Amino acid sequence: MKVSTNSRLNIQPASKPFAQRLRTTAFFGVICLSLSAPAFAAFETLNPGTSETPGLQLNTGTGGIAGIVIDAQDSLFNLSSDFQGVLRSMVVDTGLGYDFYYQVLNTGTDPGTGAEIFRMKTIGGFAGLSLSATYRTDLTGLDVTNFPTGPAGGAGAYAVGTKSIHSADRDEGTLGSVGFDFSPSHFLLDPANVQPGQTSMIAVVRTNVSSYATVNADVSGNGTARIASFAPVPEPQAVAMIALGVAVLARRRTRRC
Repeated sequence: MKVSTNSRLNIQPASKPFAQRLRTTAFFGVICLSLSAPAFAAFETLNPGTSETPGLQLNTGTGGIAGIVIDAQDSLFNLSSDFQGVLRSMVVDTGLGYDFYYQVLNTGTDPGTGAEIFRMKTIGGFAGLSLSATYRTDLTGLDVTNFPTGPAGGAGAYAVGTKSIHSADRDEGTLGSVGFDFSPSHFLLDPANVQPGQTSMIAVVRTNVSSYATVNADVSGNGTARIASFAPVPEPQAVAMIALGVAVLARRRTRRC
């Protein structure tokens, strides 16, 4: 699996104190998330064990979330005329870590019953992380210099959609997954879902990690499409520290025997 890191993306690396803190917390298997900045007050803490239903309701979204889009991809799906669309996935560097953005465009042409999209979720990617979530109501502060019109061959320029994100969850059905519902019903036949020709607002998951990879995602409507998206992965230094800790403990046990 190809992993992108700060050095390969030619962006400023995290400060040494932050890297040291990250390695230390990763050694114990937990990465803590700082939510102290007042500009991020609209983010909601998404605790482990937040079930798929009912999930954590996101009462208000937020605009003006600063950050630079450092990677983006558009994943198309086309199961039928009444279930097709695009999942947009972006990685945004905030200077303190990466935010992960997800947006659904419903390009279906059949306005009949059951043509809407009611849910999207990653398949893994967020295991062991403390997270917060919100959705964007405008694009103020988002630097798209590297991707001014979206990914090559994708859905075009970025735009905030009209359909709000109702709730977020830590899907217990797949460890490490993060999901978003567009309506309280968590199923089809709800006007709040993303209808044909409509676009969701952008769901945002905040982390303080600074590496990522491609994982699968599910988009649910009149069927389920499994496609590609971005999600965080452990820092290479953190993986090395964990491996070293395991080796040291094993060695100590061997000496005691």
